[in-house]
Amino acid sequence: MKTNLNRRIVITLAVTALTVSALSSASFAQDKMMKRDTMKHSGETMEHDKMAMHDDAMKAKLGLDGYCPVCIIDARKWEKGDPKINSTVDGISYLFPNAVIKAKFDANPQKYVPALNGDCIVCFEKYGKRVAGRVQHAALHKNRLYLFPDDQTKQAFVANPSEYAVTEEAAMKKEAMVKKDTMDKKETMMKKTSMMKDAHNGVRLVGRSGCAACEFGVTPIGAPDQLGLAVVGDNGQITVVEGAHKNYPQIYKDRFQAQRLSVEGQVVKTQGKITWVKPTSLSLIN
Repeated sequence: MKTNLNRRIVITLAVTALTVSALSSASFAQDKMMKRDTMKHSGETMEHDKMAMHDDAMKAKLGLDGYCPVCIIDARKWEKGDPKINSTVDGISYLFPNAVIKAKFDANPQKYVPALNGDCIVCFEKYGKRVAGRVQHAALHKNRLYLFPDDQTKQAFVANPSEYAVTEEAAMKKEAMVKKDTMDKKETMMKKTSMMKDAHNGVRLVGRSGCAACEFGVTPIGAPDQLGLAVVGDNGQITVVEGAHKNYPQIYKDRFQAQRLSVEGQVVKTQGKITWVKPTSLSLIN
């Protein structure tokens, strides 16, 4: 049945409609009968294939409803592929009946994948929207497969394919620019987030030493019974050094001498101009 149908698909015009429902209705009916027989006599095999297709669908969107793109373009026939024999392009998984045909696809995937990865080129040209096409509404133009959501949209393309054929290249360029712009913005945002995170969680300050409790009325969070060491920055920012009395006893003892200090560490708390820091280093600047 499929062989007879495929022999009748002859390209005589620049645009050839490949309507699955029209050209392959008998083939679809035969497929359904074959599926019933398979389910009846090979239930376990069908269940295994369903699981395999489900796993593939979880990883990537299934392209062309599982029909082999190479068979459509090169042999002008609609043939289902094997879920175990697949290739993924732009997040869409295409199936093939055997490894030889898959290798042919892998050598030049852009020849076989449908225009706009299966989205309707007319919808994109007229409305600027990506609308998924269906294999039931397909057309060939200059050996390129186009899919449409309905017959009316397909006929608009068939009536004037040259109007839309250039849309794909323009769309790809536009989307490449949008993707690059999005990536640039994402990268910039990630850098800003990283900088904000560093600014929030880490601090490096140079300033004079002072007594936290005496001058500013605050004490270390981890040792509220201590007067605390403060480092006062040139911009007025006040950093209370946690654990200074134990980890840096000499600097802590000399805190009233307005020594020039450099402190680095992780922020514990911030309140107005006062920041409590767990230091990773504290040193005297001569």
